[in-house]
Amino acid sequence: KQWVSTQSTGVFYLFVPLSLLLCPPQLLYKLTLKLTGLWETQTLQHREKEVRFSDQDEIRVEVAPVPAQETIMRVSVHSFNDIEHSTDIGSAVDPFVEVRANHVLCGVTKPKSDQTTALVEETFHVKTERNKQSIILRFHLKDKDYASEDDLLGYGYFDLEEEDITSNQTVYLKWKGKEIGNIVISVDYQNLVVV
Repeated sequence: KQWVSTQSTGVFYLFVPLSLLLCPPQLLYKLTLKLTGLWETQTLQHREKEVRFSDQDEIRVEVAPVPAQETIMRVSVHSFNDIEHSTDIGSAVDPFVEVRANHVLCGVTKPKSDQTTALVEETFHVKTERNKQSIILRFHLKDKDYASEDDLLGYGYFDLEEEDITSNQTVYLKWKGKEIGNIVISVDYQNLVVV
């Protein structure tokens, strides 16, 4: 025979053979749930209720440690421009820049042969435990002399405490109170992970 179910306002009406009404209540309950589509839902809920943890069970959650970080200051020398001071009369200058942080030498750029204006694009990294704002950067422009000691052409400084903008800044160089040219620099900070 055909079993038919109809739904009206949330109530199911089942038309089943009379012999099924004489079966055990548990079997009739399962049959009703299957016919109405609720069997899988009830079974799933039942299975979820069966899941138990004993007192001896341990749940371990591994948390990755947060790596330590260090802040490194990067000082970039982009160029020097319009250098007017020469230490040797009639000879060309081969300028290079010494970069110092609070009088500590951090790096030296490569000499530019016979140039008073040139692109440099060299970067130096400075690690310090001091407050960044307490650092004064000093730049010494020198003339490379291969036969004797290098000659100082001029110098300038960049005080991080006084400057809000540190990208592509012009530092004017002086020699005995007279401006002899300038360099263009940038200062930024990079976080490094310590392992």
